Amino acid sequence: MTSFRCSVSVAQTRLKNQQTFMLHPRVLGVLLDREDERRVWKPSFVVVDAGVNVERDKARKYGRHEKKFVLLPYHEQLSNYLDDYFEHIKHGLVISVLVNENRPALRNYMLALRKFVEANGFRFSKGDHLKLIQLLYLVMVKKDQWHDVVHYAAKALEKLLNKCYFNHNDLVLEWEPAYDLYYGAAFGKLENVESNRIRTAIFRLKRFYKPSDSAKIWKRVPKQFYLTDTDTKLFVEATIQSLLYSLYSKDGKNGDNLTLIFYIMPILDYSECVKYHKDLTADEKSLCLMSARLPLLAELALDRMLEVIQSLSITSPKDSSSQLGSFKDEATKESVEEKVLKKGIDRCVAALFTNTAASITSKMAKKVFNFMKTNQFESQLATDMISSLISQMTYASPSFWLPFADHVLRNLRELLTPEVKNAEDLGTSTQWFVTLAGSLLSTTSENYICNKEICFEMIKLLLDCRNKVAYSSGCNGLWYMLHMLSRIYPENSRYVAERLNRPLSEWVPIREWSKVYNFRETKMAWHVPNEKSKELVEALLTKFLFPTIESLKNKDMDRESRESLKKAITILNYGFSGAATCFAMPSSTIFTSSNTMLPWYNTNSVNPSAVQWDIRSSSGRNFREELVETLENVIERLVSSKREHSQVLSNISRILYNVIRTSRTDSNELDIAVGEHSDIYAYLTTPISKKWQIFVLESQAYRNVVESPTALFTSFHLKVFRILARLTINDYSEVRSETLSVLAELFKEYSIARESIVDDILPVLTNPESTKEQLKGALGLISQAGWATRSTVSTKTKVWKAIIEMKVMDDPDVIELYDDLWNDIGKIKKPARKHYVR
Repeated sequence: MTSFRCSVSVAQTRLKNQQTFMLHPRVLGVLLDREDERRVWKPSFVVVDAGVNVERDKARKYGRHEKKFVLLPYHEQLSNYLDDYFEHIKHGLVISVLVNENRPALRNYMLALRKFVEANGFRFSKGDHLKLIQLLYLVMVKKDQWHDVVHYAAKALEKLLNKCYFNHNDLVLEWEPAYDLYYGAAFGKLENVESNRIRTAIFRLKRFYKPSDSAKIWKRVPKQFYLTDTDTKLFVEATIQSLLYSLYSKDGKNGDNLTLIFYIMPILDYSECVKYHKDLTADEKSLCLMSARLPLLAELALDRMLEVIQSLSITSPKDSSSQLGSFKDEATKESVEEKVLKKGIDRCVAALFTNTAASITSKMAKKVFNFMKTNQFESQLATDMISSLISQMTYASPSFWLPFADHVLRNLRELLTPEVKNAEDLGTSTQWFVTLAGSLLSTTSENYICNKEICFEMIKLLLDCRNKVAYSSGCNGLWYMLHMLSRIYPENSRYVAERLNRPLSEWVPIREWSKVYNFRETKMAWHVPNEKSKELVEALLTKFLFPTIESLKNKDMDRESRESLKKAITILNYGFSGAATCFAMPSSTIFTSSNTMLPWYNTNSVNPSAVQWDIRSSSGRNFREELVETLENVIERLVSSKREHSQVLSNISRILYNVIRTSRTDSNELDIAVGEHSDIYAYLTTPISKKWQIFVLESQAYRNVVESPTALFTSFHLKVFRILARLTINDYSEVRSETLSVLAELFKEYSIARESIVDDILPVLTNPESTKEQLKGALGLISQAGWATRSTVSTKTKVWKAIIEMKVMDDPDVIELYDDLWNDIGKIKKPARKHYVR
């Protein structure tokens, strides 16, 4: 990033010299010689003083807004972006009501408002808040309102009313329309309005009714709905057993408890504090003296985890119903128990190496290094677990990465001979180091920049292999490098290490057990991509991704070897998704829908949470545009060849999804961040005092970074949608299924595009040359997109006409899809004229 304007006081902080733990003399000598030969680049980080941003937000006089944004290094830019975005939503709601466009404009803007409040809280004034509540209330209780508009308004009201302290003194609403709506949905003739989807909103509106209306409300409620003592007793008896079980059950919590211990207390020996601090209480002295066992506890925990991995090295069944798995059992999935065990070990190791003194982590790192050198597993589970453990360890403590990478690379050079690279199957030893290499390539940006020669050579060795496991590991490494070098992420572990290494005469670690902070006294370090990051990204793309694109332009490639084509598409898939933010969207006209009078997104808003680079292809063209053209040509060649290329076409549909999607992050990362927060960090919070532990703040800030809003829908997006539409009528069910799932995700992101490809699909139904596979794909998309039931009148008319004129087909699957579609159409009813029946 050429320039990064930070809204907070920014200090450039440099790390201390990296420390190398004790190794075999020969290995240590090689590393020391390498250190003498080159100057290690020391990364600098952006340090955010959240107190400055807190004061800025306080001056804005927001409601209960989301305060975690004050930790972000682009707080000022994000504030401006959110201000523009909220104004756009607010004006869109008002104009939608004035022009009476309920669908899609009003519905979509209410959805945008709900998502805005979920992500940002009440980031607006009290006056705007009350006006929004009143507007959505009137929309919801309006007579003859569409049922889906009622549902959307209720869900938005839920968010606006949650944790707000307004009452009838601030805003007065009529209770009778809301009562009639809910009664009609629950007991009347409003069959399309679901009472369970509006219940919470109706309940939370009660604070805005006049106190004098209470008697009138109770008078309207039938006596049979009153809760009696018998009802209360039955309810308690039905729920008490499950409640007691949840109070005393320890299912799956043992691993989290150990992780909590390592996060709560600094892991080091501070028994000598009693010599330096004379103000310690008796309890503090006792705890300080007992802390001499903490290093031993950390080592025992690591030994136990290594023993568990060692025991899994003997191949065992995945579950009670499966056969013995092996290293080459590529299709076998991890069982639920294996996933829980692996996740528990990963979290524990990350906590252990994050909150432990350097003298202890050096000793433990040496133990892991010796374990890796003296073991080679045939079990895929054991190999994956030790690889994941090493990955977590070297990410939390980057200074330990180089010895592991040097050892693995040296063995890969010896094992991956030209004959082995061309082999379809790899030996156990080669598989072992291939898997370790894939895990070591998931490290921090500073390691990538300091050791780029090692990373490049490791990726090249893996990508040159014919074996799928090997080149898939190389693809994963390529994805991690591109992704980490081009994203913003917290780097607080370095400063935690510096805090732990302070002399004991300067601090008392026992007094920092589970210490919590408020936002005003918090500072957080962030990695922000700079010119060195961009240079390395460009080098990666030039060496690995751009040549792959050029190879796909060769028309003879798909005829010569299907395996080479699969490999090229796999590299392209991983490489492009990892570097998605590095490529700008091509300049293209904004798509105008005939179904709405209003624009959807503000064209002047730019999301600041993602790094915006415009790296061009080797030919100088916009890379996304060139990529789509190349893939379109590949699709045409594969379809016309009549050969089986279902796996390649499925991967192409996923690449096309990544080309136009706006969320720049792997969904697994968000799941990990949310999972850690709910499983572990929730125990480290004190909501009443509004203070959090530093690891909680880091997790919360990270979750803010990985979420990105949507962007404009242009003619370029429409072109990609039309290519995907052609893939939905492919002859192979695997391709159709993958493409339908991709379109389902894109329709959620670009609702304006839902009806834009109708004319591309309907001719398949009436074409006498259409195959049964093509008809299955067309009918499946019509059903999934709701064109026959939930679209505009003009679209419904075209779809119904095409279904009536559809080619007769005796295939049972086609007949079933056809009948299901007409059954859905038959369930459509006119909207009720009244919300209730008196």
